[in-house]
This record gives sequence, structure tokens and C-alpha cells, in this order.
Amino acid sequence: MAITDYRLMERICRMHYYDGLSQDKIAKRLGLSRSAVSRILSQAKDEGCVEVRLRFKTENYYDLERQLEERWGLREAVVTPDCDPQADLNQIGVEGAMYLKRLLKPNMILAITWGRFMQNVIRAFEEDELRKGMRFPDAEIVPLVGSVKSETRPDNDLSIYTSLLAARLADILNCSVQSLPAPMYVKNPEVRALFFDEPMISHTLDLARHADAAVFGIGSMREENWIAAIPEQQRRELEKTAAQNGRGEIIGRIYDSGGRETQCKYNDCVIGLSLEELKKIPQRIAIAYGPGKIEAVRAALNGGIANVLITDRSTALALLE
Repeated sequence: MAITDYRLMERICRMHYYDGLSQDKIAKRLGLSRSAVSRILSQAKDEGCVEVRLRFKTENYYDLERQLEERWGLREAVVTPDCDPQADLNQIGVEGAMYLKRLLKPNMILAITWGRFMQNVIRAFEEDELRKGMRFPDAEIVPLVGSVKSETRPDNDLSIYTSLLAARLADILNCSVQSLPAPMYVKNPEVRALFFDEPMISHTLDLARHADAAVFGIGSMREENWIAAIPEQQRRELEKTAAQNGRGEIIGRIYDSGGRETQCKYNDCVIGLSLEELKKIPQRIAIAYGPGKIEAVRAALNGGIANVLITDRSTALALLE
């Protein structure tokens, strides 16, 4: 039977956990190999000599996040305390901004869409001073989809202008930006084809197709905010699609319960990426929460449209039912 040197074990544990020394430094100081130090630290945990306690002042939903990741095959889930869907700036926006700050790298292309969720992320950068020290001169912000001319929102509401949101975010991050001077919806596929032939628009959309990451919201088929922001003709088409198999909206595209883009005239009139093109982007970050969006979020996850989800506690619990 091997004899354990508990004095040495305790010394190594104190050096590592109390003094903050790395395993390499401990090995050099005690004349051991790094693998021996690692083995002794692991043994100390296995025998109950070391207990790890985390004491954070903020609420943490690590277990809930892990369950979401396992249930839906997500790259990462970020869960916040419950949020008020009507709040202008809430924890969801802050978490979205912090995630982007961690995600952004030099030479990265980040694609975004319009919406109040995106505006809240940008406001979080401004109000919480997350922008300090952030400079990505070789990164680029590009729109995923055109902008909306709302009949119910004032023209100075920046949340409906994808290119303006992209420009604002690029200014905060000190990086480049591409514009998409086009509406999100046009009256027929023929008009859309004309827009796609424009060099500036085709160039921007091609950059979006090659983005390293995309951030977008998820719309419910019964959600007043985004549906009210589109023309009456498209609203009637939407009602027809919702009554058939439409379950949610992402980057202007309507999809069914399996996360598949529906075959409807509405989707044929969108100026932006398709859902299949979106799914080819490596990191796809969806920000969505609230009881009215659960069906839409579940359908999007069914189809693998998003592989990162930022949501609140109640929505996360509902997605695990």
C-alpha cells in the first residue's frame, strides 16, 4: 500500500490555493514534476481534504445553463434573473454586451440585426462603461438584414434601422462598419432581385455570409412590436402564415416548429440572409426572453438556428419542460 505524505499534500494545497502559485512554480520550488503536483492536488480533492466553495454576490444559474446546453446542444447558454419585457435596459442587454466583449477578436466579422434587444446591448456598452479599453480596428460590423419603415414607431427610433445600429456599435468598438441601404421587406420577389443586383448590397450580404458570429433576436408570431413595424400588406401575409405553420421570426424570416424557413410569399420578399445561410455562421447568438416567445425560441432551437442563447430564468425553465 502506498504511503501518502499528507504534510507534503497540505503544503502543496496551501501554496496553490492560499498563495496562488501555479502548478509549475510549485513543482520547481519543491523539486517535483508538474504531473506529480497535479496528481497530489487531485488526490486531495478526491479524499475530501480540499473543498471548493464559491461565494458570489450575484445570482448565478450555472446548473440551469448547463441543462439548456445539454438539452439543446448549445455552445453556451447565459441565464439572467427574470426580466421585465417592457424595460428599456435590463440585465439581458448587459449580459449581451458582456458576451460580445468576451467574443470579439481582431479581424472578426460580427453580423447584427435590428430590434430593441440590439439597441439595449448597445446602450449597455454606453451606460455600464463596458466600452473602456475596447478597440478592434480590424474587426467589422455588418447588417444581416435591411431596415424597417415602421407605421407605428417614430422615425427617430434607432432600433428599426439595422445600418444605424451597426454604425453605432462600430463607433463604440472602434472598428469598421458596412451599410445595407435597403428595406427589410419589398413588395415582391422581382423588386428584391433588383436590390440583390446592387453591388453595395450584394457586397454587404456576402460579408454577412462570411461572418464569424451573428447576434439576433427572436420574434413571436403574436408579438406586437416587430409585426407592427412592417407594412399592412406584409402583416396580412404574416397572419396567413401564422395560422398555418409559422412559429417565429428571425432576421425577418418566418420558420416552423422545426426551425425550417416556411415556404411563403413573405419570406420571398426579405432583403437579407436566409436562415440556411445564417446557420452556416459559426457562432449564432440569440437574445430572447418572456412567456410570449417560448414557442418561437423552442422552434428556433429545434432547428439549430442559434447555438448560443441569452435568456432569463423563467424562459429557461419553460424551455426545459
